[in-house]
Amino acid sequence: MIHKLGILRHGSASMYAPSDELRPLTEVGKSEVHHAAQNLPFEPIVILHSPLLRAEQTAAIVHSYYPTAKLKCVDFLIPEYDPKASFEALSSFKDQQVLIVSHQPLVSKIINIALDGIPGSGAPYGFLNPANFMVLTFDVFAAGCAKLVNTYLQ
Repeated sequence: MIHKLGILRHGSASMYAPSDELRPLTEVGKSEVHHAAQNLPFEPIVILHSPLLRAEQTAAIVHSYYPTAKLKCVDFLIPEYDPKASFEALSSFKDQQVLIVSHQPLVSKIINIALDGIPGSGAPYGFLNPANFMVLTFDVFAAGCAKLVNTYLQ
């Protein structure tokens, strides 16, 4: 079975919070995420998100459109996590349609690993603005083996 992986950056977040972990989505960010969720070209079976508030809120909005999806918070999607380790952690979901919700620069590095095999390739398709996504498919879930099949870049 082909593995389908959606990579979504969280929506626009407030710059004002007691800590980076507690930055909530702005009203604009919530609207961005609703629009992105309506344009997601597949129905995720699993939605993984980082524990940071803005990613959690983004995942909850997307989940409202796909309520049968399993929603799971994972530490390997925090911004500082090693991108190669994040990509490897995703391999346990290889037989499912997975959407991840995370942060820059991690999302860009995961995309670059999936498409080019290295996190810092500088490929132009790796940067995601808030609430933008890319969808990749894999015949074999391994670095450099992805095919880019859809983008949502606003």
